[in-house]
Amino acid sequence: MFEPFQRLPLEIRSEIWLAAMPESRLVRLEERITEQYNEEEYNKDVYSKFYVEPRMVHELDQAYLDCEDLEYDEGLWTATDICYARTSIPSLYKIDPGLQHFSQAWKYPNRKPEGKLQTQLESYKFTSSRPRPELPLHLLTDCENTYQVFDATRRGYLWSSCPIPALLHTCRESRDTMKRAGYELTFRHRTAGPRTWFNFHHDILYLSCREHRGCEDDEISRSLDQGPWNIGQLSPDDLKRVEKLALAEVYDFREDCQSHAVRLFGNLKEFLLVRHHRCTKPEKELWDPDYQEAPGEDRWGHVETEDALWRFLPYAVADMFSSYWLDRGPRFFQTLRGHLRDNGGSEEDFWPSVEAKVEVFLKRQKEVALMCDIPLWNIPKVRIGQIVTEAQAKEIFNDREEYAKRAQNVGESAEVPTVNDTV
Repeated sequence: MFEPFQRLPLEIRSEIWLAAMPESRLVRLEERITEQYNEEEYNKDVYSKFYVEPRMVHELDQAYLDCEDLEYDEGLWTATDICYARTSIPSLYKIDPGLQHFSQAWKYPNRKPEGKLQTQLESYKFTSSRPRPELPLHLLTDCENTYQVFDATRRGYLWSSCPIPALLHTCRESRDTMKRAGYELTFRHRTAGPRTWFNFHHDILYLSCREHRGCEDDEISRSLDQGPWNIGQLSPDDLKRVEKLALAEVYDFREDCQSHAVRLFGNLKEFLLVRHHRCTKPEKELWDPDYQEAPGEDRWGHVETEDALWRFLPYAVADMFSSYWLDRGPRFFQTLRGHLRDNGGSEEDFWPSVEAKVEVFLKRQKEVALMCDIPLWNIPKVRIGQIVTEAQAKEIFNDREEYAKRAQNVGESAEVPTVNDTV
């Protein structure tokens, strides 16, 4: 311990705290759903609105308790069912105004010559002084789609297992310095406050596809954000502040859902597309029903600490010939072969060229979306890679060195044609 530290000027101490600030963290945000059956809430929010006499409410409750039908078994109700029942009457539920931000992911360019998105009242000689609603009608009047209702109204909170920087807990001075550097509690849910420490200028927000969401259908989240990353549960105010975003399990780099994600965040500077999040243990072991997780272990078999963070590693061509490469189909290798043919056999700029094509795709998608009067957004720098630990990164660098040596040996052993060999 450096005992004279407290005698140093405050400015120098602050610089020391800043020098000890952790590296850029990959903060994976998750949602915990807290929907639970509450009979008292049902009575207050639904039944009492229709029945003035308490006796009638009591009779309905008694009929529920006496019913032996399995659909009324409280233990069989999923979070989706509970949320649907709680919000079964649209007029009794106040829609969160923040949902309007996601309407830009629902709009598509109109092919009609007059440039209208839908048939207008004026076409039928009706006029109205009220503005056209931005929210789709199914969220205002239709409760038949339980998944859409669940996405728009469910209760829960957002959290992250990423380690909190130790300097936020060391002392008041270090905590104040970290907060001035940009660390703050953020990422609130529509129904709960923020619980995640994040630095919008320093950290990377990492969104993976849901593992458990209280229901089995993988298409649920798409009703809000058109993608599998659960963006629709984040606050629009927080989305606009994110500068670095990583999306997991992206195998096709030019899909509409990626464009929707970029426009919903709006101010991204870096856009990381993650094809592979490597496990630290054999996947067969992790998938074993009898596998016992270690305390704090995530679904990739890693216990993340401040000294052992997950990190993003951009791809190199050598990675395509590794045993960890996921896609053994011909698509990427055909693209690589075309790149080598067009660039004199040089593979150095292959992945940057793929990333540049994704940026061009995002720009074209932006041009199409502007036909729908959607607010402008930034086109970020795109990078493609994988999520690894520091130990895994060292293994990958060793594999890349071996690949480079083999390529060099092949080049040196190739016979150079002489004049006599030519025709």
